[in-house]
Amino acid sequence: MRKEVIGMNYDMNDIMPYFYSFHLDEYCEFSSNDVSDYIGTLPATLDFNWDTGISKCVIIPKNLPYVIKIPFSYIVDEPIDFSEGSLLDKFKANYGIDYHCPMENDWDFIEYEQILYHLAKRHGVEKFFLENIRIHVPGLDYPVYIQPKAITIDSYDFPNNSYDNYIDEETLCNIYVHYNCIEFDLPSSWNIQLYYDFEDEDEADAFFSFLKCTGIDHDLHRNNIGFYNHHAVIIDYAGFLSEE
Repeated sequence: MRKEVIGMNYDMNDIMPYFYSFHLDEYCEFSSNDVSDYIGTLPATLDFNWDTGISKCVIIPKNLPYVIKIPFSYIVDEPIDFSEGSLLDKFKANYGIDYHCPMENDWDFIEYEQILYHLAKRHGVEKFFLENIRIHVPGLDYPVYIQPKAITIDSYDFPNNSYDNYIDEETLCNIYVHYNCIEFDLPSSWNIQLYYDFEDEDEADAFFSFLKCTGIDHDLHRNNIGFYNHHAVIIDYAGFLSEE
């Protein structure tokens, strides 16, 4: 049952114990009201942390290199076709042509992140986002995702090797100001690493432009960012659920 996706090995034998007692409600849905009961049924032998947001429950196994993400509601739909020419049609049909999250609760926002990740690939900025991979849990007709486990802001240590940054601070500051990104007030450790991760001014400009045009900038804060392989990444990028 061992599989490999995006260069990340996962074994369903490691994942299944988290779902032996997983049950949907009478409407075949899983909501934030169900999380406490669900967590309470998990075996005491499992060593994990967990967290919730507006749209998902996240299980953080301490012994695995990924997190398990369970959306609170979803659309019964065919798997996403990410081929050229079909992705934007699906995106426009499901989420609106302005790339912003809908207000309705009957959306799978992790699927939305999958779409945003593939849009980021088209813009050449996917390295700043951690990809979500949908997996099939045997016997469960409900979407489940895994995502590489990032290092949190408070746990990050800068590598000892020297950096070869290709963009000067004044240029980066001008880009921040142009996109009103100074208002993000993100931790300095993440900002510094991000600064060193940009290959040039064009990449920085493309990254911040992408944040703006997708609405990701509406919900960019310390709980949604981290580090992966010594690079600054965004781990939760469905955006803030607002009408703006």
